[in-house]
Amino acid sequence: PTGAGCCVVRVAVARWAFERASAAGDLELSIAYAEWVLASDPKHEGAFSKAKQLYSSFERWADLERLYERALEAETDVARRRSLLRDLMLVTEEMRQDKAASLHAARRLLEIDPNDRDAQFQAERLAENLGDLPVLVQVLRNRSGAFATDARERLAEAEWKTGDAVAAVETLKR
Repeated sequence: PTGAGCCVVRVAVARWAFERASAAGDLELSIAYAEWVLASDPKHEGAFSKAKQLYSSFERWADLERLYERALEAETDVARRRSLLRDLMLVTEEMRQDKAASLHAARRLLEIDPNDRDAQFQAERLAENLGDLPVLVQVLRNRSGAFATDARERLAEAEWKTGDAVAAVETLKR
């Protein structure tokens, strides 16, 4: 079959093969079948969940990160994209120890939802830890609502360190 019929057949065959490979304890083959399904249907939740579980079991964090990136490329639902990006922030920072990738995921989440407090704090913390002052300034400026005194002082300090003394003074006047 071709088109949608091909995808249905591929998913059915892969599901059957996945179950056999899992029962036999061949986890590498199980991953291959889950990836095969995802190649035909990148939004297939069952295959995504199985691949995620298997990559986590084998501590294959780079593969898990790529799995999330492929899912994000295919996903159009905003709520699902937010969820994937939150998970990706965790995978990149906690499992891969890649703060820059986690900061990138947090900034992508803020593009979708500028008011996401977890992403704001994650991006702020990581930008500060990485010494990325321009990103820190941007994150602090984009916070919605009135700044608390400590956040305003932190923004002014970051602006000052980036050489924008005028902006630092203006921030402190607010």
